[in-house]
Amino acid sequence: NSATRDSFRVIEFNDKRFGYLRIWNLMSLQVNQYLKDALGGQFADCDALIVDLRGRGGQISVLLAVEKTIKKCGIPVVVITDRYSRSAKEILASRLKGTPNIKLVGEKTCGAVTAASFVGLPSGAALMFPVASGQRLSRYTNGVNLEGRGVEPDEKATFSLPYLAGVDPLLEAAKKSAETM
Repeated sequence: NSATRDSFRVIEFNDKRFGYLRIWNLMSLQVNQYLKDALGGQFADCDALIVDLRGRGGQISVLLAVEKTIKKCGIPVVVITDRYSRSAKEILASRLKGTPNIKLVGEKTCGAVTAASFVGLPSGAALMFPVASGQRLSRYTNGVNLEGRGVEPDEKATFSLPYLAGVDPLLEAAKKSAETM
């Protein structure tokens, strides 16, 4: 959770100010409190919010709280997704998609929302197995089973590691998108 809090920063871009946060996981409600605090503090005078949902997921209760905070923040929001966005982050992206003043930018999400659990094996390896069906989780996605489907962004941008030279093309696309909202 401190990694999420430590990611918060204000990005200046073409005379605009964007609050940026990378949600590393949605495992603790503390993430939502950090977001609320930033919206009332360091992000209070920002023109838009960029929420980075790249990577693995979290818990339903946390994503619902974060969704509510994002939808009530009062400024345009750009959500970054990539091919590794999964689980609770993927469900959050699907719940935000189509909301006025919120735009998804990046890559199609992974299509891996089925909740899983792990059990340790004598060899030291771990066995991962599903504990909830994607169909059961579809109650959080307007009846759509995201398993194997993913969420399409409103604006596509690609992150290809070779030849990046320190540039994050998904963040650059998000800044350009936020500038026009």
